[in-house]
Amino acid sequence: MANHGQQLVVGKLAEQIKAGRPKLSVQAAMLEVGYSPNSAKNSHQMIKSKGFQELLEQAGATDKKLTRVLNEGLDASKKTEKGSEPDYAIRHKYLETGLKLKNHLNPGETPPPVQTQNNFFVGETELSKAYAEQLKQKARDESTGESPKRISPSLGE
Repeated sequence: MANHGQQLVVGKLAEQIKAGRPKLSVQAAMLEVGYSPNSAKNSHQMIKSKGFQELLEQAGATDKKLTRVLNEGLDASKKTEKGSEPDYAIRHKYLETGLKLKNHLNPGETPPPVQTQNNFFVGETELSKAYAEQLKQKARDESTGESPKRISPSLGE
């Protein structure tokens, strides 16, 4: 069941839409109805809540209606000198807004971390000693003006 704060936020959003100014974000609506800035920063938590989702349904933002409007928006086009062409920016906005409202796109969530494996070898090996010696030789050659030799991290060179 929705709490009073959620009812105020949905009411503020509906008011803006009816007035033809649907540019108010959930975060801005939360601030306007008296939520603290810290709470408003976490507006995604309100959007995810069951009560908020119920209020959206009651206000007419049903899956069926969103699907219809999204389909219209996803087919948006703009007029050009050659006729019309798809308006991908508008299509993207329709899709993203609808997905956020229905909690199918979770803003603020970070993707799972990428697992990597790092292998570290501690201590000197014959290979590291040989490579270090080659680096020292290169530095000596450069300081004496001799042409530097190719450095290779292998023992064979």
